[in-house]
Amino acid sequence: MSEKQMNIKELTALAEKGDSDAQYDLGWIYESGEGAKKDLKAAFKWFSLAAKQGDADAQFNLGWMYESGEGTSPDLKLAMKFYQLAAEQGDPDAQFSLALLLANATGKDQDLVTAYHWLTLADIAEIEEAIEVRDEIEEDMSDADIVKAELMTGEWIRTHGVDENDA
Repeated sequence: MSEKQMNIKELTALAEKGDSDAQYDLGWIYESGEGAKKDLKAAFKWFSLAAKQGDADAQFNLGWMYESGEGTSPDLKLAMKFYQLAAEQGDPDAQFSLALLLANATGKDQDLVTAYHWLTLADIAEIEEAIEVRDEIEEDMSDADIVKAELMTGEWIRTHGVDENDA
């Protein structure tokens, strides 16, 4: 048995006992195909289990899988849900991805105020495209909506301990 196969066996044993780190690691291995044959359904299963335990990286990956339809049926509402869970834990990639979905949604699902808020946080975390996208959506927002988004961001920063001087 190769070292990689042994690691998969050990990780699987830990993951089956509820170890969220092992669940995430197995999800990544099966999603990437590094260390095991690529299996998006298995990746989805392990990311789902880790996400249920609050793992932000797993939640982000589930959001991506639901958005892209990789390993599961595409579902933008579930993509938003999992991006939101990770975004609320401070994951900048999730903040950016959630903002894009909110900004590009149609009808009542579009929420430029919340998108602006998440884009501001993603910009603070140095996601390069965040400021460009925020500037684009700002053109479609009223001054009152921009103030509302900025207040949301200020409150988030106060409750999550982000240094406002990074903005």
